[in-house]
Amino acid sequence: MELEEVAPSVVVSAIVVSYNSKPALMRSIESLKASTIGEGMEILVVDCGSRDSSAQIDQEISGITVLRLPRHFGLTKARNIGARTARGRYLLFLDPDIEVRPETVELLAAKLDADPSVAVACPLLVDRAGRPISHVGDLPTLEQLYRAWRRGDCWSPTLPGTAPVQPEALDTAELLTGAADPRAMLVRGQFLRGMNYFDEKYGQFGSNLQLFAQVGTAAKRIVVLAAAQAVCAGDEGLWKPTEIAARAELCADYAAGLVRYARYWGLGRSLRMRARILAGALLGTLTASLSLGDVGFRLAVLRRVLGGAKIDGSQTGF
Repeated sequence: MELEEVAPSVVVSAIVVSYNSKPALMRSIESLKASTIGEGMEILVVDCGSRDSSAQIDQEISGITVLRLPRHFGLTKARNIGARTARGRYLLFLDPDIEVRPETVELLAAKLDADPSVAVACPLLVDRAGRPISHVGDLPTLEQLYRAWRRGDCWSPTLPGTAPVQPEALDTAELLTGAADPRAMLVRGQFLRGMNYFDEKYGQFGSNLQLFAQVGTAAKRIVVLAAAQAVCAGDEGLWKPTEIAARAELCADYAAGLVRYARYWGLGRSLRMRARILAGALLGTLTASLSLGDVGFRLAVLRRVLGGAKIDGSQTGF
């Protein structure tokens, strides 16, 4: 009698959220498919209403699942859709410009297997020359986050207050950090479910802060493994916000996420942050008007901030 073959269990679900990033997405998926973990990993692509052919990438690369969203509902909702679909006990969240080394996913999963105190394990991000560029540091303060918003750093892939690791990190087995580089991180599925997934009151910005804050509250750890490396392609092939509407919507979304995140310190703190952001948006508009600066952009931000706009599928700039 023939024995029925048992399908290998999925250990890791790789979740890549993409928007108009076909060239980068292709490289990222090909790197995942070359992983030594093999059939222990499934690959999920959540496409946020791309206008290029990203949503049809499963017609060019076999063995992946594409979850097609009709519009861009924001990173938070997209990641939740991927996480709720995932079968793996660990969830690997990747930006589409990240290309993992063959052994990286297996090393990260082994770390979570071996150390229950670790809730998030991250690869060391390097550039194409092998220089470390992962950002690490303490969880950003509200002041750091607000100042970044005033500077217009609303689409930076890293968090304010964090900094690239030093080259000597290559000689360190692991780095402990309060806030990881959100471009690549392996998260325990059980931990994320215990949070009831990401708070979808966040749009594009803020859910990474929520995750890192929850890890600290639970007295768990976030580590970066030097031996588990991934190449950050440096925005090669990624969509970039160039039009006023898209830039303004991202800035307004950042503001809404910051107001939401401030609720960790109480409703009063959140209300004060909203008042501060409104004042900052108004000041930015007046300053641009007097200096003949980017008035159209500042007015667009002000209008959206007044309405509490976030990336939720209703925006017109994507």
